Amino acid sequence: MKDITAQPDAHKIDAHAIVRRYLEAIGAEGLCNAEAECGCRRDDLAPCECGPTPDCYPAREHTLCPDEYIGDAGPGDTIYIPL
Repeated sequence: MKDITAQPDAHKIDAHAIVRRYLEAIGAEGLCNAEAECGCRRDDLAPCECGPTPDCYPAREHTLCPDEYIGDAGPGDTIYIPL
């Protein structure tokens, strides 16, 4: 019987790589979870090591302007806004 779990290395891909490829294909710069006030770059997914979760959505980056505050983020900080 053929071992279906044995795959050539060329076909191995992790879930983060799949998500990164999808985000790149749709032009998203990262992911965000608005409820958790969480966001991450496409090239550094889930640095908190608790995601991506089903509550994470494709997002674009936004750098806050002077006098702009959102949650704990202030001027110069980068936040992620759902597409």
